[in-house]
Amino acid sequence: MSTNGFNDENKSGVVWLVDEKDRLYCFYDEEQLEQVSLPTDSPIRHLSVVGNQLWLLTVCGEIFVRVKSSNPVGNGWIQLSTAQFQSNNRLCHVSLGPELAWACDEHGQIYFRSGDNGPPTFLAPAWIAVDELDIKFKEVKFRNLKSS
Repeated sequence: MSTNGFNDENKSGVVWLVDEKDRLYCFYDEEQLEQVSLPTDSPIRHLSVVGNQLWLLTVCGEIFVRVKSSNPVGNGWIQLSTAQFQSNNRLCHVSLGPELAWACDEHGQIYFRSGDNGPPTFLAPAWIAVDELDIKFKEVKFRNLKSS
């Protein structure tokens, strides 16, 4: 099982969970657990959440963004284009920040894109490669260190 979550301005938490059978759930309002339909049959590799944004990365390197609605669970998915990556190179990890998304491919190259991490129409159209380094990474994690 893996989890990821957030608290909104009303201190109402949401936790996204994936079970051992690759089913996605949303836990919200302190007692509601709802199974969420997946956008593809491809297994989930990773979830990334920032604020009320959810990105789902599949083992095939596809990225799906959950469409927001008044319901914390959201309403549907929009696929984010990963067409710039060759068929022999897929994304293997994504990490969302407030205004940036970071990713790592199967060769250890790191990429970012800037803009609102909501529906893909608000995002920059391409991933930008971070300059080559002598080391390669398998994942990138972001943590917002806002002080209260």
